[in-house]
Formats: sequence, structure tokens, C-alpha cells
Amino acid sequence: MSIVEVKFSTTDILDTRNESIVKDSLGITDPELQDALNKIAKSAFTEYLKMFTESGVPSRTAEVRELRLFLLLGYYFDNDIPTESELARIFQLTNSQAKTLLKNTMSRYRVFLDIQLKATIKDSLSGANHRMDGSTHIFTIKSDYIKGVVNERIRDHNPAFDRLLNVQGTSGEYKCSEDTYNFLKVEYSL
Repeated sequence: MSIVEVKFSTTDILDTRNESIVKDSLGITDPELQDALNKIAKSAFTEYLKMFTESGVPSRTAEVRELRLFLLLGYYFDNDIPTESELARIFQLTNSQAKTLLKNTMSRYRVFLDIQLKATIKDSLSGANHRMDGSTHIFTIKSDYIKGVVNERIRDHNPAFDRLLNVQGTSGEYKCSEDTYNFLKVEYSL
């Protein structure tokens, strides 16, 4: 198999206004633009390659979006699962639609995305996202989907454990007891 290098210029398709919109949608700055566009181009090329070599194009719009998100998760987002608000900006959706897209994509491609999901959960539950308040552990989690997955895992392991509960007065801080935290520590290698 020969290696083919693909190059093209965006000057005829990406004007200053569109460039600004792309940067805003992705939440990036000028220095990050070239790398982001390369990753997105690789994702798009992979979508076309799948169309040529596998089963064609999915017939439903939702399936097309799920495939595109799956490929972006692999090439653009590296080891992170984006938040619903990030996806809403990128896919031009409401937060509710983005939440459904994320949930359905994670379900459809769960075998391929399991390592990425666990890495995102681990990041959400550790480091700067974790602090103690007495015997209560508090986490900053920006994604409802990630919080939901963690709560499902807690429930599946031991329904008697506390689930992550919203810290009153906050929009992205969640708390749990020491028992629940000890389970999470083992489960996600914190």
C-alpha cells in the first residue's frame, strides 16, 4: 500500500468571517486553528472512506451525526468526551439535542469509546476537579452525560451507595460520601 499525502488550501472555502465562526464553535484560538482543521479534515476523510469501502452513507440524519461525532471523538477530541454545550456549538443543536446525540453515539459505538469514556470520567473525578469538604467529596463535572454514567456505575455496583448529588447553588459541582468515593477511586483508578 502506498502512502498518499493529502494537502489542500482553505483560502477558497474559509474566509475571515467563517474562520471566526469555526474558532468560536470549537472554542479555539488562532494558534490552535491549523491543528484543529487538520484533525477535522482527517475525520471527514475517514467518513468518506467508510462511505466508499463499507456500507455507503447512513440513511438517517441522526446516524450521520452519530458517525461524524464518533469520528471527531477519535481524531479531534483525542482522549476527551466533549460536553453537551460544546457539541451544541459544533453541530448547531440545542443542548437537549446535543445530549441525545452524545448519548446515542456513546451507546452505538460503546465498544470503541470505552477507554475514552473512562479517561474522561477519571479526569472529571480527580485533580483540580476534586476537593474535600469535611467527609464529603466534591467534583466539578461539566457534562450531564458523564455525571449520569458515573451514577449508573455506582447504582450497578451498590444501590445503597450515595449517587453524585448536585451541590446546592451550583450548576456543575456534585458531591458524594466517603464510601461512594472509595468505590469510584477503585473503579476509575483515581
